[in-house]
Amino acid sequence: MDTFGGIERLTERQKEILRLLSSGHDAKSAAVELGISVHTVNDHLSEARKHLGASNSRAAARLFADFEGALPKNEGPHRLGMSNPNDDRATFALSDAWKRWTLAGGLIVILFSVALIGFLFGKGGESSEAAMAAPNVVSTSPADGSTISPGPFDLTVRFDRPLLEGSYSFVQISPETFPDCRPGDKMSPDRRSYTMRCTAAAGRDYEVWFNRPPYMNFRSTNGVSAQPHRIRFKAR
Repeated sequence: MDTFGGIERLTERQKEILRLLSSGHDAKSAAVELGISVHTVNDHLSEARKHLGASNSRAAARLFADFEGALPKNEGPHRLGMSNPNDDRATFALSDAWKRWTLAGGLIVILFSVALIGFLFGKGGESSEAAMAAPNVVSTSPADGSTISPGPFDLTVRFDRPLLEGSYSFVQISPETFPDCRPGDKMSPDRRSYTMRCTAAAGRDYEVWFNRPPYMNFRSTNGVSAQPHRIRFKAR
């Protein structure tokens, strides 16, 4: 019997039925799967056996499966609507899904790394800018515009960061508006404040600058001169 010629004579419906039988169906379940009667299935199988010279329908299904390059399966009919757990398509689908998740995960890691690097560089840039910014006066004693009692007082200036020790500029505009102060200064333990002991005369108006060009010796620990700051006060 010319098997190839017999296969060529099979109809598409007969091929569908033989495929179902080779995958474990019987005539009844094949009929349900295809939506036709069992009688019609048996008629198609009878014709297929003749074309292939097979002694029974299972043998015909095996011949057809061998021709298509698939192995026959005798696991019995599967539940309708349920895929075969050994179907390679499930494996391929799982593999594709895993690849997609892996790719997505890798992309997320890359984006997170880029964001983290940008954040770190940004923070580093901010730290560098902060370090190079000029110190600013945050408070003084006496306060600007205040009135103090005549006599000894502490002239104190406080900055927003530590300063160089032994480097300061209490600047006078004129001798008449600058209090009488002792030489030298006192620095606070946190290195943010300088204090000079001075004396105020009754009825005098005073003006003091903390840094004023060209005298800019209040400096941060990395040598940046503080912003000039002026106060005016009275002794009454």
